[in-house]
Amino acid sequence: MYSFKKSQQQQVIDSINLSLRIRSNLQNVSASNLLDSDYVTRLEHRNEGYKILKNIRSSPAYWEARKKELFAIIRQLGIPAFFHTVSAMDIQWPELLAILKQILDDKVMTEEKATQPPRAEKSSLIRHDQITCARYFDAKTQDYFNIILKSKAIFSKYSLQDYFYRVEFQHRGSPHFHIFFWLKNAPQYDIDDPFYCIPFIVCEVRVYHRMPLSGV
Repeated sequence: MYSFKKSQQQQVIDSINLSLRIRSNLQNVSASNLLDSDYVTRLEHRNEGYKILKNIRSSPAYWEARKKELFAIIRQLGIPAFFHTVSAMDIQWPELLAILKQILDDKVMTEEKATQPPRAEKSSLIRHDQITCARYFDAKTQDYFNIILKSKAIFSKYSLQDYFYRVEFQHRGSPHFHIFFWLKNAPQYDIDDPFYCIPFIVCEVRVYHRMPLSGV
């Protein structure tokens, strides 16, 4: 964690960019002006410029860039075939609960016994070690995409063209992600004949729910 903090601090320093507001008196700003720290400070004090961290995950500038990437995919491939919200089954993962019990309470618990404690105790374990939960979820996510990206593994004859996802965290610390799927030659929804897509959706969702994460 110390090494990560130091590397992140350096990443923040390296990622700071100055953005100038659109004003007539800023049209002739040169590179030499921006290399002058006093000049940059004056720009910030007069609200004529502001610093952004577009390469730092979860910063507003970072997500603005990701949003533009998503819109570019939609312009190229059209509306995605599926939108999924995939959440972690952390309370129902006995192997994770056994790991948390050993880390937090220094007690060895079998996976069978890990399913027996009440829900409040399981939630407490999850809340008190979000890093382990996030790492475990990441491992599950890698398995998920390894299956998704295999040819005809999930979406049968509709090959996966592209995908876009974003990971978020719930209040108790459990991660989940939202994901778009673009499938080649997938049936398009028609308001005049909405039942045309039902067999396709039911078939794909039934297979999708066999994945190692829960999907809604």
